[in-house]
Amino acid sequence: MVKVLYVADMLHTKSGITAVMMNYYRHFDKSNVRIDFLLPENSSEQRLVDEVESCGSNVYYMPVLGASFEKVRRFKAFIAAFFTTHNDYVAVHSHFMQLNALVFSVAKRNGIGCCISHSHLTKYSENKLHSIRNWLMCLPNNKVSDVWAACGVKAGEFLYGRKFLSSPKHLIVRNAIELDRFSFDGQTRQAVRNELGIGDSEIILGTVGRLQSQKNQEFLLNVMKELASKGSRNYKLVIVGEGPLEASLKERSKTLNLDDNVVFTGRRTDAYRLYQAFDVFLLPSIYEGLPVVGVEAQASGLPCVFSTGITNEIGLTRSAFLPIDEGPAPWVDAIEALEVVGQKDRASSREVVQKAGFDINVEAKRLEGFYLGLQRPKEAKP
Repeated sequence: MVKVLYVADMLHTKSGITAVMMNYYRHFDKSNVRIDFLLPENSSEQRLVDEVESCGSNVYYMPVLGASFEKVRRFKAFIAAFFTTHNDYVAVHSHFMQLNALVFSVAKRNGIGCCISHSHLTKYSENKLHSIRNWLMCLPNNKVSDVWAACGVKAGEFLYGRKFLSSPKHLIVRNAIELDRFSFDGQTRQAVRNELGIGDSEIILGTVGRLQSQKNQEFLLNVMKELASKGSRNYKLVIVGEGPLEASLKERSKTLNLDDNVVFTGRRTDAYRLYQAFDVFLLPSIYEGLPVVGVEAQASGLPCVFSTGITNEIGLTRSAFLPIDEGPAPWVDAIEALEVVGQKDRASSREVVQKAGFDINVEAKRLEGFYLGLQRPKEAKP
């Protein structure tokens, strides 16, 4: 057995990065690879902590790194002490790029032979000051990382530069999913529509994601307003998720007189069921790496409309990529031009997504094999 330490900003179902980590974690052979987690304090969902601990993993908590001298001192002291006593990992696999320079240097001094940086995004932040801060923190990343991992080419080139694919350090770790769970099922479709109170004649436009500015759900409210005012077809917008903008989005929906056209489901742990009820999937994000929800939606056989802020690597089946800076009109036109996909065609999408390399049963074995091929930790440097 080899041990790998995952460093992440949280372990919580609201996080797409958590979804990726847990998809792989659940499909690793625990007799071959043991994953431990190093997370900031107060960043975890107890249900997930209980799950990984029940499988033999350890969850460790580090101080939150802040801007003050005292917070930096406390963080560095913790990392130094942690790796002095936890240095039997074959690798530190970091999903928290801002910490790589501080964490990797200490891990290597204590004999850990492989430090893996993992890029999940294509932008440092939508906030300008945060973006500058994160860029500065990531400047040493290419040098201190032994492996340049990324969910796709665009995310890799964002963090590591244009030389990403040609570098012997590069590693694509796809945002793979459990395909059987998301494959189209007609009975589930009918059951979920009944639960939502949405009739068979209504066309559901669905989106899934945390309600925050990056995900840009307000744009979809404007799209829905245009569709409703035209009245050519009977559309419903279903917004799945929770987040800091939930109250303001609901207020915006009310202001636009969309109470009868928009459904906010709140937090759901059964998105795989909701996809079955949708007819079209929409994702107008300002930026993304390679969104897991896009893979899930296509595995469910949904035609998708993505913003051009999302890499076209996500276009596996019936997909369109449209700008968001031209307003809702192009999206309205594209949605109205779409034909609702029949059940047989929806079911066939699973195979397409599988052939594209997004089957977690295959990809987890591939990453597990990579870990097993790493050398054992070296002796700590004096």
